[in-house]
Amino acid sequence: MKKTLVFIMSSNYSGSHYLSQLLGSNSKAIHVGEVKNVIKQNHECYICGDTDNCSLFGGLGGLPKEEIYPTLFDRAPEGTRILVDNSKKVGWVQQFLFLKKIYNIKIIYLLRDPRALSRRWAIRDINALQHFRVRYKSAKRFPSQSLPILFGDPVNAYIYRWLEQNQRISNFIESAGVETIVTTYQELASDTSKALAKLTNFIGAKFEKEQIEYWNFDHHGTQKDQYEWVKKQGISAHIDLRWKEFLTEKQHRLIKNSAPLHEFFHRMHVEMHDDGLYLTT
Repeated sequence: MKKTLVFIMSSNYSGSHYLSQLLGSNSKAIHVGEVKNVIKQNHECYICGDTDNCSLFGGLGGLPKEEIYPTLFDRAPEGTRILVDNSKKVGWVQQFLFLKKIYNIKIIYLLRDPRALSRRWAIRDINALQHFRVRYKSAKRFPSQSLPILFGDPVNAYIYRWLEQNQRISNFIESAGVETIVTTYQELASDTSKALAKLTNFIGAKFEKEQIEYWNFDHHGTQKDQYEWVKKQGISAHIDLRWKEFLTEKQHRLIKNSAPLHEFFHRMHVEMHDDGLYLTT
């Protein structure tokens, strides 16, 4: 029976590490973080530190790409038949579609509310040059909206940044011929057991309640620093509504009333609620 290679695809800051560790805590699966990053020189494994000393990733960066995932499966704990990679990006996943002849490849498409990402991007793009680059790139990709993107509220640029990133992912998925499921960060955070059971079944395993407490497992690969706090608190839900106070009333309206956003939501069968995105089916 073929083993399963799972790719989580999403925008940055959408919770892909959170989801990957939840899935990788299943007894039949392993979380490997962002393989595209962890194989880079000087990138650390969360458990082992230097990847040269890692039993899972040691020497992986020097291998031909066709050997990366077979090697990870060979090094994974006995009984592992599902590998979860949250590298996210189209360019990375695209170059490994040829492995369909070896593995069952599945994609989980994780959507995060553009209001939450607007807050995150605004915090990151703190200096004028960074902010101008965001506006310029969004205007270049959506020339018909260049005036509001370049000269209007900063959220206009973030709306189209969100759209560009997610349209790229959704267009790739439509052409990839790979079994895919769509989920949202809010679905996962608000009812973790229900959402995780559905996703675990999708990747070909039986849900185990121990997955919820994913911090009890050693996860190699990349991991976000803030999950150290999660381990100490012992909580599995990460409901983050800080964007509600961070965004102005005008910015809330711009996002809520964006026709291109709602057109995309309809295409993906999701709806924007007061606290996040939810599936309609």
